[in-house]
Amino acid sequence: MVRTTILLLALLLSLPLLCQEPMNLAQALEMAMKGNPELLQERARREQATGFKAAAFSAFLPTVDATLSDVVKKKVMEVEFPSLVPGEPPQRMKIDFTRKYQFTLQAVQPLFTGGRVLSAWKSAGEAEKIAKLMVQSKQDEIRARTKAAFYGVILARKSLDVVDRALQNAENVDRIVKERLKEGTIKRLDLLRAENRVDELKGERVRGEARIVEAENLLKTLLGMGIDQKVLLSGELPDSHPPLSREGLTRAFRQGNPLLETLSSRLRIGDLKVKQARASLFPTLSLVGQYNYQGDGMKDFSQWYNYYTISLNLSFTLFKGGSRLAEGRIAKAERDEVRSAVAALRDSLESELENCWKRWLAEKSRVEYTKAQHQRSQEEFRLAELSYREGMLTYTDLELSQVALAETELRYLQSLYEWATATYSLETLTGSEFPEHG
Repeated sequence: MVRTTILLLALLLSLPLLCQEPMNLAQALEMAMKGNPELLQERARREQATGFKAAAFSAFLPTVDATLSDVVKKKVMEVEFPSLVPGEPPQRMKIDFTRKYQFTLQAVQPLFTGGRVLSAWKSAGEAEKIAKLMVQSKQDEIRARTKAAFYGVILARKSLDVVDRALQNAENVDRIVKERLKEGTIKRLDLLRAENRVDELKGERVRGEARIVEAENLLKTLLGMGIDQKVLLSGELPDSHPPLSREGLTRAFRQGNPLLETLSSRLRIGDLKVKQARASLFPTLSLVGQYNYQGDGMKDFSQWYNYYTISLNLSFTLFKGGSRLAEGRIAKAERDEVRSAVAALRDSLESELENCWKRWLAEKSRVEYTKAQHQRSQEEFRLAELSYREGMLTYTDLELSQVALAETELRYLQSLYEWATATYSLETLTGSEFPEHG
């Protein structure tokens, strides 16, 4: 009964894992595009930029204010009238023009601001364009990082499989050594070496399991998953990629790199800031309409009266402590800084493209070399094991071929991964997505 209960509990605990389907690369990318925290932040910044543009456009429209007031205390105006009787002093009379309750409606429509409002709106539009391009750039970056993390998990698991096979080979060799030791054909030193090799691989297996956990946590972070959630993957390391050319990459980089496209907008924003600073030197002209409605009581509105005014207001700042000139110098300095930063960013991106291209070529060649090395190591270990059984090789020779087999397979897997990540770096720089091969 107790055994049955334990089996049922184990089955219930493993049920979520049994029901969960393995995730492929396309599903992982879809999750990353929807739930990656960095991408969500960038999209929120894009929404902010859209809001700032709408706020800048509102400056073209009139502002309408309504004011309702209740006069609590007042001092009545005194007006002096000349005396109607010759020789008598003038008379002073209090006249109350103010009513207890007042309602004022005012509308102000700017007509001319020296270009300040127009420059602010254009600057906000360029900022919105930059925000959209930054979202695209972040999407390309997250896509490349997700692919690298996805295959990083597969690499870690494949590497653990290599260690398991090496451990199995080492245990088989250890068994052969013990058999030959009983026959008296070898010395005890070979047995100690075989046992040390087994223990070494057991320790490497523990480290491999830790690397799998680390790779899975990185992938979960990119996908927006919780660390406690289980992740099952399906897929293999790609062993081939689409053919690329330096000319095609350069053309795609100049046409599709989002960061490169932001440079022109950054330059325009710098010029617009200078125009905004210059606009403060010009007067502002606005059309103002005001309507007033007031009275002394809330019971009889027939005793209330109203009046309105429509006027053109011209406002000119004569002196502001020199701040306007200082703002102009600041804007010009910021524009020069942007120009220098733009040139530096363009050079940096082009240099990065060249480095990634060289790395892609190097990793492609490395895959070919390590694949051939691994195939030779497989055959070498097979022949060495047969020769050792027949006493034609020492344990040292067998151990060297055994180590070489594991190391060449690990190098081959690592080269496949590095070639893939080099391809994804080129995707990010060119704003493209190459088809998956392998």
